[in-house]
Amino acid sequence: MTPRAKRSAWAPWAGLFAGAAGWFTHQTLGADANYWDCRLGGPVWAVALGLACAAVAALGGWTSWRARGTVGEDRVETRDFSGLVGAATAAIFLLAIAFQTLAGLIVPSCHR
Repeated sequence: MTPRAKRSAWAPWAGLFAGAAGWFTHQTLGADANYWDCRLGGPVWAVALGLACAAVAALGGWTSWRARGTVGEDRVETRDFSGLVGAATAAIFLLAIAFQTLAGLIVPSCHR
C-alpha cells in the first residue's frame, strides 16, 4: 500500500465498505443467477462468484488492517479502532460469503 493510501481517511474503513459490497454482490448475483437460468447458477458459478467476492472483501480487510495508526501520527487511537473495525467486519462478511458459497454447492440450482 502506498503511503498516501495508508494515510487516507477512508483506508481504515475499507474492510467495512468493501466487505459489504462483496457480500451484497455475492448475494444478489448468486440469487439472481437462478432466476435468469437455473443451469447458470450451478456449482461452478457459485465457486467462481464466491472467490471473486471473497477477494474483494479480503482486500478491503487487508487495507483496513494495514491502515491502522503508527506511533507519532495524529489520532492514532481513532485509526487503530477504525482499522480494527474495518478488518473485523471484513472477516464477518467473508464468513457470510463462505457460507453462501457452501450453500450454492449443497443446494441444487435446478429443481426439475
